Amino acid sequence: PIKTPIQNSKLFGVPIVELINLSDALCSRLGIKNMMGSNDCLWTAKIHPIVNSHEVPASFSSYFSWIKRARAGDKELRNDSSFKLWLAAERVSLKDLHRLADAGKEWTFRNNLDAAIWNMQSECEIQKIMSLLKGRCQNI
Repeated sequence: PIKTPIQNSKLFGVPIVELINLSDALCSRLGIKNMMGSNDCLWTAKIHPIVNSHEVPASFSSYFSWIKRARAGDKELRNDSSFKLWLAAERVSLKDLHRLADAGKEWTFRNNLDAAIWNMQSECEIQKIMSLLKGRCQNI
């Protein structure tokens, strides 16, 4: 659960305590004020990097390939380039994302997208039927 106290939480399947042991700066970079504090949790931890793909070409693996090594218990994770990039990136929490999101616009976008997809699929099917009928008419 996202509101579990941080000392009992896992980040990408890895106990946060283990990750913090790899980097002294991790607590402050994640916005964790007190490892034993009851207010710190995944909901408020700044774990999601802000990536501006216009400045630097970015890929998922350039920020997250370290996760596989972390899950394997790699003690040299602090030297991983993707871990360093993720750690250095400006990040936001789920709480921040929730505050910034516009649920109404998201719903409208998804609803309009569904309608657009349905219209495209319908148009494609209509074209197939018309082609089939024209072919049958020419064979008569």
